[in-house]
Amino acid sequence: MSALLHYADLLRDLGTHLGLMGLLVLAYALLEPARLPPRGWSWRHAALGLAFGLVAILVQLAPLLLAEGVRSDARGVLLALAGAYLPPPSALLALGLAGAYRLMQGGPLAGQALLGMVLALALGWAWARAWPRCAGVGRVRWRRALWLAGLGVAVALAGALMLWLLLPGELGPRLAAATLLPVLLAFVAGCLGLGTLLDLVLDHGRDLQALQQALHERELGQAQLELALEASGAAPWEWDLDARQMRLSERFFRQLDYAPGAFPATLEQWRAMLHPDDVEQALRMATEAARSAEGSYVNEYRMRDARGQWRWLLSRGRVVRRGPRGEPQLMIGSHLDIDTLRRQQAAVLASQERFQKIYQTTPDAMGISRLEDGIYLDVNEAFVRLSGYSREEALGRRSVDLGLWADPAQRELMVQQFRRDGRLDSMEIALRRKDGQLLHGLLSVRALPEQGEDCLLFIYRDITERRRLREAAEAAAAANLAKTEFLSRMSHELRTPLNAVLGFAQLLLAVPEPVLRERQRAQVEAIAQAGWHLLELINDMLDISRIEAGQLQLQPQPVALAPLLDEALELLGGPLREMEIRPALRLAPALPLLAADPVRLRQALVNLLSNAVKYNRRGGALVIEAAPAEPGWLALEIRDGGLGMDEQQLAHLFEPFNRLGRERGPIEGTGIGLVLTRYLLELMGAGLALRSVAGAGTTVTLRLPLHAGDGDAPQVEDPARAAAAAPAAPAAMAGLRLLYVEDNAVNRLLVQEMLAGWGGLSLSLAEDGAEGLRQAAALRPDLILLDMRLPDMDGLELLSRLRAEPGCAALRVIALSASAMPDEVERTLAAGAEEYWTKPLQLQRFRADLERVFLSPPAG
Repeated sequence: MSALLHYADLLRDLGTHLGLMGLLVLAYALLEPARLPPRGWSWRHAALGLAFGLVAILVQLAPLLLAEGVRSDARGVLLALAGAYLPPPSALLALGLAGAYRLMQGGPLAGQALLGMVLALALGWAWARAWPRCAGVGRVRWRRALWLAGLGVAVALAGALMLWLLLPGELGPRLAAATLLPVLLAFVAGCLGLGTLLDLVLDHGRDLQALQQALHERELGQAQLELALEASGAAPWEWDLDARQMRLSERFFRQLDYAPGAFPATLEQWRAMLHPDDVEQALRMATEAARSAEGSYVNEYRMRDARGQWRWLLSRGRVVRRGPRGEPQLMIGSHLDIDTLRRQQAAVLASQERFQKIYQTTPDAMGISRLEDGIYLDVNEAFVRLSGYSREEALGRRSVDLGLWADPAQRELMVQQFRRDGRLDSMEIALRRKDGQLLHGLLSVRALPEQGEDCLLFIYRDITERRRLREAAEAAAAANLAKTEFLSRMSHELRTPLNAVLGFAQLLLAVPEPVLRERQRAQVEAIAQAGWHLLELINDMLDISRIEAGQLQLQPQPVALAPLLDEALELLGGPLREMEIRPALRLAPALPLLAADPVRLRQALVNLLSNAVKYNRRGGALVIEAAPAEPGWLALEIRDGGLGMDEQQLAHLFEPFNRLGRERGPIEGTGIGLVLTRYLLELMGAGLALRSVAGAGTTVTLRLPLHAGDGDAPQVEDPARAAAAAPAAPAAMAGLRLLYVEDNAVNRLLVQEMLAGWGGLSLSLAEDGAEGLRQAAALRPDLILLDMRLPDMDGLELLSRLRAEPGCAALRVIALSASAMPDEVERTLAAGAEEYWTKPLQLQRFRADLERVFLSPPAG
């Protein structure tokens, strides 16, 4: 009966212990020891220490009866496990609570009991650090159980040894022997049971913490993936091969400008949206990737977007799940919009193709050479054509090796300029071809990185022909300048004697009839007529020179045709009478005014009528008809019944100085009249057409522009009539002073004779520039007639010196010269001359011009 009561008490106390340990395990689980920080102190550390300490106190209130008079409790197990499982601060707190309670109970063995608790805690702490691989953190169950059992055995043996050594006499050995086996079994069972529960709680906490960490990392990874996809523009997709369904992300739809879910995510829909030219390749690459061991592909294809446009996409895919037999079940991937990139690539390729086409087809020699050594890396077809070297001969060699530089000094200069400026623009250099021919061209050089090397792009433009043309043009310009200078000199040299011939002839013709006999008058008239004809030829030559140089200025104004025709026929009165030709003038009534330069139009009419008379037959026909043509134009036709021209002569009709084979005939001429006439008519906007039949005569048709406004035609003075008598000079000119500066004595005499007894002028003469300056300063004349070519200074210098003298700066100066070149006229007027008159002098015009100048205020 007593044994039953003993076991009943033992079971009751054991149940109490087990309940307390269960509460400890519950508190341990609630405090989540897996979340304890590895260092420092927190409320969880204190709570764990308090829990273990309180349970150690409570188990002391219900000790287990192990044998008659021998009781024990589980505080040794609790403290050993506290040392093994708790952080040192928490374990020491538990030890402090349990030890303090035991000392409060008192008794002869209180000290030994406290020492046993310290020893149990120390054994647990040392046990966990001595065999960490076998500690409770391990996952292998049998190793963990062995570790816990070993800890229980160690604590039990240590307690028995302490009893053996610390209790007096035979009490220690006897008590140790009596309690060793039950204490050993109890401690092993307690460590196994409680330690296993603590391990389960700790494992669960660690698993939960690992799961939370995994979830956090997954969320972080998902966020990073979304950010990466957003940054890259990639749109993920999934393809369930078993279900033949696709799962498309919202970004996939937006990538093609569709609203999310705008079309079904099926393989058929995907195929329908592919470009027809890309369907086969896209399916083949996806299928091959699914069947291959690697299970991935990269492809580019076009898909239709919401606007119906084709957009290039970069597709990547990989098989991520396979069935038991290795069959693909799930493929994932992404689409990246590369439409802009493809268009840019296409633009770059097109640009490269255009450059290559230009590079190969340009007439300029181009090539690429290394900066370091000048080795040719590439040359174009033009280089081969210009240099004479084949592409194979040029590549791998330098220009020096090929002997291209005609002047090596030019190469050194080119290198210096490129190193200084980093470029070269249109440097003119001479190159020598393979066959020795010399070329001239413009060389330009630019730096060009090529495959990681510093290279040069050179362009050589051949200007050999241009240079030849330029030199020819310069030679032509020099020849034209020489011709102009020659004409200027000839004009001066011919006009100077003509001035005397025509001037004195006019003076003789002005002599009254009784003094000059009729026969003598006829002789003088012949002299004057020949002189005026020579002057006309000189003027024609100068006019052609002016027209070719673009210096002939016209003065278009309203012009009446009939008076001009009358004047022209009157001028040709002598030849008409000699050829016994009676012209028939058939003009429409009330002809409108023309828009033309009257002087130049009369010159053209005289030339045309002169040809119609000279090349006519004696007593031949000459018909002149004029009538309005289409609106704004008048038609003038001149028909003669003369010699006419054949086709060969017509082909060379407008060549200057070409008389069409009639140079040795009796008819005089220079061959420039018709050329000059056409030039003059074209400058006035008129047209000239000519028809001729050999032996049947010639018809010339003029198309003349009409004057658009109102106005009267001005009177045009005829040089041939200028010698006619004119009224006497007005009395207002009497006493006016005229200074004539002229080195030619004949010209001085002529002017003296022309002005003798006319107008009461006071004429002074100076034979050079210095004398002219002295007389101008002394006399202060009302007008100076100045020859432009003096022996000691030219007229421009004399004008300049007059303008520099205070008393002479305001004197009026008229230039009088045998030179009629436009540029000389312009320079003279710009230097301060009021007017520019040309020799030969026409008596009555000369007097009229002097009268006009004297009686008018100074210009400006």
